[in-house]
Amino acid sequence: MAKFAILDLDGDLQQQGFRATLEISSNTARHLRKVKGNLPPAPELASYLHCHWLEKYRNLGSPARLEGQKIIRKGSINQRREECKQSAQALRDRLIAWLASESFRDIDRRLREEFDRNDAIALLLRTEDPDLQKLPWGE
Repeated sequence: MAKFAILDLDGDLQQQGFRATLEISSNTARHLRKVKGNLPPAPELASYLHCHWLEKYRNLGSPARLEGQKIIRKGSINQRREECKQSAQALRDRLIAWLASESFRDIDRRLREEFDRNDAIALLLRTEDPDLQKLPWGE
């Protein structure tokens, strides 16, 4: 039996936080189960996210602009990959701590009650906040 969950997050990460609504259904159920909660603003998470993207993640790829014939060396690619992995782990840890907020606990509890670790589920995250779209939700 396939299970589906939609997490709708309305708000912003920097200032107001989010109103959260979780909807859970299965392909055999005729009704949705809804749970509401909130996530507090997390400006420190947003700040770390921006630093990670600009300083670590984007540093792995090729530059957006070429600078004539000048070649810029910024250390080995292996060193940059390792720094990016460490930064991503720190970002993931901050995300997990934020999701452990007291005001989000009802949604977290419902997810744990409805799904086992080995369940195949489809989770849709619905938000207009571009910062949330950059977070490592699947990790």
